[in-house]
Amino acid sequence: MRVITTLSLTHSDGYVMYTTGWGAVKVCPECPYPWGPGHEHIWYDFWDADLGQPVGPKVQYQQNIEDSFNGLFIREFTNGWAVYNRSGKPQTITLPASATPVSDRGNNAASQTHLLPDLDGEIYLKIPSPYDLNRDGTINVLDLLLVSKHFGTADGDVNGDGTTNFLDLTLVVQQFNQ
Repeated sequence: MRVITTLSLTHSDGYVMYTTGWGAVKVCPECPYPWGPGHEHIWYDFWDADLGQPVGPKVQYQQNIEDSFNGLFIREFTNGWAVYNRSGKPQTITLPASATPVSDRGNNAASQTHLLPDLDGEIYLKIPSPYDLNRDGTINVLDLLLVSKHFGTADGDVNGDGTTNFLDLTLVVQQFNQ
């Protein structure tokens, strides 16, 4: 289901709807075909991943390679990326920022590069920066305002020393537009 989900996320603004065919039910006594399709629903854990809203266009090739036989598609969302691989071979994915895969394939370490098997897909979630206090994806004056608002408390402490102070303000300024 992961491959169908990522295909849908990279190629459309729609959603995935499916039927397993299990759990057939009798439709009606007068129907010529007395058994209809099942409507069993299975929830997959990766559907809980909060990708946010799409910010990138649909059907983008990985690294903008305009090769229709490439078969590796990526789409950016506010909180991560959806990647779909139908290239015929495993592919190394290079993302613009460090991210963690949400699948249960074993290696869920944060990295910019990931190996994606053929005929598979993955949802990668961005690692939030400790300097992006308002979690809008950009480190800017709004984050600086939050640090200054919490000056002297532990709430805006970005360096982990227990108190929001001038060092925290400096660290946020150094990360502007990252």
